[in-house]
Amino acid sequence: MTRLKHLFDGRRTPPAEEPAAPAPPQEPAIAFRMALGELLLTCASEPDLADNVDLARFEDGDQPMLPADVRARLLVDAMNNPALEALYADMADDASRALMARLFAYRLLGPTKVRLPPRRR
Repeated sequence: MTRLKHLFDGRRTPPAEEPAAPAPPQEPAIAFRMALGELLLTCASEPDLADNVDLARFEDGDQPMLPADVRARLLVDAMNNPALEALYADMADDASRALMARLFAYRLLGPTKVRLPPRRR
């Protein structure tokens, strides 16, 4: 009846519709950031992995790390990139999501802190 009320009170046009309440701001997806942050904190606080060296590639046992400034940029990019969140969300299963986070952690902290799973053939 309220929508037709204008017909009975002498007005020819219906009253203007009240503007809809603005939608609440959408919270950005943070699953990847949470997984990566948790893994970084866990791995960084654990003892060094002295035996985590790819001897097939680095015979002398000296596996190089990315420079600190590159690792810092990678961390900032990983934590602020919605495309990575979308990729993480689109992964088929939890094992794939865990591997993605572990690969980023490995690049950030290096082999002395993060062990990658062996390659499946």
